[in-house]
Amino acid sequence: MNSSARNQFLGTITTIKQGPINAEVILTLVGGVKLTALVTLDSVIALELAVGKEVYALVKASQIILLTDLDMKVTARNNLAGVVKTILQGKVNAEVVLELDGGQLLKATVTEEALEEMKIELGKPLRGIFKANSVLLAVK
Repeated sequence: MNSSARNQFLGTITTIKQGPINAEVILTLVGGVKLTALVTLDSVIALELAVGKEVYALVKASQIILLTDLDMKVTARNNLAGVVKTILQGKVNAEVVLELDGGQLLKATVTEEALEEMKIELGKPLRGIFKANSVLLAVK
C-alpha cells in the first residue's frame, strides 16, 4: 500500500465500540502494542471492519507529540512508549523515530528547537502521543 503517511501500522482489530455516530476501533499491532482509531459508522460499514480483521492504521508524523515525562497523564488515547532509535536533523524540523515494544517504529516530526530543549538523543525513552481521530484506517 502506498501512502504519504510516515506511520503505517498493520494490526488486527480486537475491539469495536459503536456509538450513535462514531466507533472506537482498537487494533493490536505486532508485539502487542495497542492503537486506537476513531472512525465514523459509515467507515465501519464501507471498510467492513470487524473483530479479527487486519487493517492498516495511518498517522502523519506531524500528528505525533513527543513527551519526555513518561508518567504524564494525557487525554490522547494513543500513548506509546519507545526509545529514540534515529534522529534525522534538518534546518527547521527533525524526524525522531521511536522503537516501540515489538520493534514497531513511530516517526514524529519536531522542530529543531524542541529537539534541543527536550534534550532528545539516541537511546532516550520517550512517549509518542496522538489522538484517536488522527488515525486513518485502510484495508487492502
